[in-house]
Amino acid sequence: MKRIQVPVQPAFKVVISILAIGALLGLAACAGKASAAPVNPTWITPQVNGDTVSIPLSVVSGGKIVHFRVPVAGGGEMYFMAYELNGKQYVRGDACVPCRSTSFSLAGDKLICGSCRTVFSAATGAGVSGVTACQGYPKAAAPFTTANGQLTMTASDLQTAWADTLQPGLP
Repeated sequence: MKRIQVPVQPAFKVVISILAIGALLGLAACAGKASAAPVNPTWITPQVNGDTVSIPLSVVSGGKIVHFRVPVAGGGEMYFMAYELNGKQYVRGDACVPCRSTSFSLAGDKLICGSCRTVFSAATGAGVSGVTACQGYPKAAAPFTTANGQLTMTASDLQTAWADTLQPGLP
């Protein structure tokens, strides 16, 4: 079989070269945003001693996010996430009520729902973008103390944060 050679015009070569360079620059720009990539969540078991719930401070250092469950008297569980952002630790209710998710990722200064991909501010817990119904359920903060390498919360403070997370709007 005889091959037919089609002459390639110089202008066509220039266009192809420009497109190739643009694609490479686009890939390089995306690679530069690696720090904003979601960090996969890790589930841990908190220490529960009476009304005191604690987790190791070390598990939230370095841009990690952890999730933990706290049992509720009479049955059921409350879900929480803990992470560090700009040197400050946070504990928040871990529920996206409309889509029923209890798993978020941390991507830079954003919390991303594992189900609907709605974005929340990691600093305030407020909805930023995504599913409008889900944005309406901010992630409420739970107060805590840090001592002896532990983040320590009271069960009643966690219960308040959990209840506030399950209600639309900021508390």
